[in-house]
Amino acid sequence: MTDVLTVMASCRVRETARARTIPQLRQAGLDPIVFLSPCNPAGAAQNRAVAYEALTHAAGKRLPTLYVEDDIDIDQQLFPWALDLAVRLDAVTYLYLNDTPARLREHFGREIERSITNEEPLVR
Repeated sequence: MTDVLTVMASCRVRETARARTIPQLRQAGLDPIVFLSPCNPAGAAQNRAVAYEALTHAAGKRLPTLYVEDDIDIDQQLFPWALDLAVRLDAVTYLYLNDTPARLREHFGREIERSITNEEPLVR
């Protein structure tokens, strides 16, 4: 997937998270550009600043862009399909699973929330 620019925002100290995520992105055919924040202190302001830097860089490239965090796990079968669909839609698309059962239920319904919280594979 070399036609998708991948940018990652991360804190300098989150080397372990990046070391898990970057190889998964590369396995999916992506080569992330990492933008680091000192995160001193860590918080919303620092996160916004590094995200702005990453997205400003991407905006100048005029390519489909995938913005990722540093601590994601990729389903190597489902992810390429979802990313390809997002690129073909040519619109802002979120590939995100909410982090609480209540938000999962609100956005995806009870059945999918149960599957995710029980760590069952999702079927597209």
